[in-house]
Amino acid sequence: MQPVSRIVAVRIVPLCWTSCRHIFCYNIWGLKAHNQAESQRPADIIRNSSSKFLHTASAEDKISLSDGNKSTLRKLVEDVGIDEETFNKAFRKEPRLLDVHPSIWENSLKALRACGFSGKECLSMFIASPSLLKTKPDALLSGVKNWQSTVLGGQKLISLLTLCPQLLFVERHEIYRRFPVLKTLSSQDNVVELLRRYPDYMFVDWNDFLAKVNYVEEEMKINRIQISKCDLLSCSLLELRTRHMFLERTGNYIPPNPKTAEHLPNKNPSLRQIIDSDDIHFATKLAGVTVEEFEVFRELYKEELKLFMITLIPTEFAHGCDKIANK
Repeated sequence: MQPVSRIVAVRIVPLCWTSCRHIFCYNIWGLKAHNQAESQRPADIIRNSSSKFLHTASAEDKISLSDGNKSTLRKLVEDVGIDEETFNKAFRKEPRLLDVHPSIWENSLKALRACGFSGKECLSMFIASPSLLKTKPDALLSGVKNWQSTVLGGQKLISLLTLCPQLLFVERHEIYRRFPVLKTLSSQDNVVELLRRYPDYMFVDWNDFLAKVNYVEEEMKINRIQISKCDLLSCSLLELRTRHMFLERTGNYIPPNPKTAEHLPNKNPSLRQIIDSDDIHFATKLAGVTVEEFEVFRELYKEELKLFMITLIPTEFAHGCDKIANK
């Protein structure tokens, strides 16, 4: 994993948010991380984190496959249940697979099949993530075992890793740090589906994500289980705050009262509506105003937040993150 970027911490002058100053502070600290952390994509992290696992390139590895080598490779995949038509389609879809020597194919197939993957599932993984073929077999085995340690196993794990093979490159400590939190966003049975839809959960800046989870719970008073129903990863903390405050100030969002019976209807827009709506739908349908009015508010709100920023003691933010992770 790439190291978390150094970020200049800030403190909020306690005005109308005095009662929840420490919560609001570390949310804004996470906001400062967004511009750098949000731009990172899993592909970048995978490329860096997997580099230490790669085979040392040899002269043999660099040899372009001759017709004889292609025949060897075709025979190799046929032995694991991959027919010629599937074989040809795979290489048309991902030509780089032909640049890998059959001996490396054999070692990679052997390692993954020992973990329970079928030949076709292995081929699907290589197409989705060609770097798997250059990854040491021991690292592939270790990657599967790391995920098995989360209590995931059997066909569910096979299905998840087949669809999202990049997850094999997640470090063990990151799995242990993130997986317990992800289970609180969804039921044990649905956490696999959550990762299938949003594998980026394992690669984004974790402190930034925890800050958004905290804001949803502490400021919007929404149960974190609702996060699994929307694409929180694509929404920055700043945009989340902006949309929430705009709805609140236009009278379209009233913080739920925890003392109110749960069976009473909640007229607030759902978290999914707030986050997943484009600007037009959000402004006109949820807030009942024009897009121009929302765009003006967005710029004014940025300036409003800047007025409240002063130096923040880092331990306050760390305490907030620990609070979220330990729930």
